[in-house]
Amino acid sequence: VEVTNKTIKTRAFIARTNAALIGKMIELNQLGVQYGLTRTPAQIFEQPLSLCNLKYQGFIPDPHFRTFQEDINDYFESNELRSIYRTPLMYLKDEYPNDVALQQAIKLITRYGTKNIINCYEDARKHAKTSQSYTLGTAHSTKGLEFDEVTIAEDLNTALENIVQDLSAEITAEYLPEAVRTELNLYYVACSRAKKSLINADYLDINLRDLIATRFKHMSNDFLEREATNPNQ
Repeated sequence: VEVTNKTIKTRAFIARTNAALIGKMIELNQLGVQYGLTRTPAQIFEQPLSLCNLKYQGFIPDPHFRTFQEDINDYFESNELRSIYRTPLMYLKDEYPNDVALQQAIKLITRYGTKNIINCYEDARKHAKTSQSYTLGTAHSTKGLEFDEVTIAEDLNTALENIVQDLSAEITAEYLPEAVRTELNLYYVACSRAKKSLINADYLDINLRDLIATRFKHMSNDFLEREATNPNQ
């Protein structure tokens, strides 16, 4: 569809993980750029803050992350583990290689440090109370929303890159892994939030369209559109 009115009034940065959003927040805070959020800071920072506060025999109130505390206890009680892994987070990173959110959160803490993550959380609480033309959100939290301009975060592109590399030529639509369907849906949701301008959508090229057309025929445009606007996903 040709866009006649190209005036950009609303912008969004859409990521796959909360960790990517926090990295963007740190960048924007340093530049003094105002932004809004599609989720509360408590929701966005839940896992990174839990990881920042991990300590031996500590307590994590969220049951989703409580198993990490057990792992940390094991780490400090094992001379062997401490000889192999320099830090508890390095141990967790190796224990859960397929947990994308955890991997990104650990990468975030390693890059910026605990203090910067906590400071960013305090700044985010101030931004959450304001209405801004620039919004930060994940593909999940922006379902049903639209913006004049959308920038796709690099972690969404990375997820699609991994899919393209991992799929074998023999795979058929009937045996398409659920995890692959989820990643494709998330990418479609993120990209379809843009009304006028879409930036950094590296995998909306002819190769990916051919891949979807030939291998994922059951995922029709109607199906993807339903997924993109379903608020329960």
